[in-house]
Amino acid sequence: MYLTMNISHYIRIFSKSEGGTFFFLDILMRGLSNGYHHIIFTRKTDGLTGRHSMSIYSGFKYCFTSDILHPKILHLHGMWDLMGNFLLLKYKCSKRIVIVSPHGMLDPYSLSISRVKKQVALFLYQKRNLNNCDVIHSTSEMESENIRKLGIVRPIALIPIGINTKEYPLKKFRNKEQKKVLFLSRIHPIKGLDILIDLWASLDANTLSNWCLEIAGSGEQSYLAALTAKVKEYNLQASITFIGEVSGPKKVETFHSSDIYSSVSRGKFWNCRSRSIELWIAGNYY
Repeated sequence: MYLTMNISHYIRIFSKSEGGTFFFLDILMRGLSNGYHHIIFTRKTDGLTGRHSMSIYSGFKYCFTSDILHPKILHLHGMWDLMGNFLLLKYKCSKRIVIVSPHGMLDPYSLSISRVKKQVALFLYQKRNLNNCDVIHSTSEMESENIRKLGIVRPIALIPIGINTKEYPLKKFRNKEQKKVLFLSRIHPIKGLDILIDLWASLDANTLSNWCLEIAGSGEQSYLAALTAKVKEYNLQASITFIGEVSGPKKVETFHSSDIYSSVSRGKFWNCRSRSIELWIAGNYY
């Protein structure tokens, strides 16, 4: 018999629609499964349950009852949200451990989105709260540098995001008449998919007849609609397809069916190591 350790997490939305932030939390809970119980505080959830030993509490009201199961650690995933910052202050006032994972939200391009609001937030509470946490989790040297440039002095733990290699069987290569370029990520303006479509439109007719571009992922519907309209504007419906979100075995199958992986971004790659490992195991060129 062993004691179970309770760990609290805060994520703005506990849903696959949150992209990398959600999937990182999912990987973390899988890694910390035996002997741990995870308590999720969130503004909203799409009803995901039974994935791990966990409890989910949705809504700001739970900030005032966050001592449920008496967790000694709070792990914040993401930045800016008032509910997460309130929980940070509450845990620090009771001398408990607080870990913050910015998930790339302190990178220059991310800070340029709603710039004024974020500068005000940094001045009023975010910078002070970051300097009051116990440790900041960074996934790359670049992310660590960006955190330090903001004047954050707390210890940084640089731990790249890992993957379970057993979930990625070796690719079986085969000759195909038409080659495929794959983009697989969250659909968001920071990803620069509009740039990729513009570049695709500049290819000559012979290349377009031998290659196709497959876009996998979910995200902002307004941005997705704009991308779909751009494809129609360029008359590229025959060579560009949107297949929606893929995960699990379907994700591996999607990797295996492609020949080249395309990664475009307006920001910096805070989690590029894990994606590079995925592609290397899956047998794709990056």
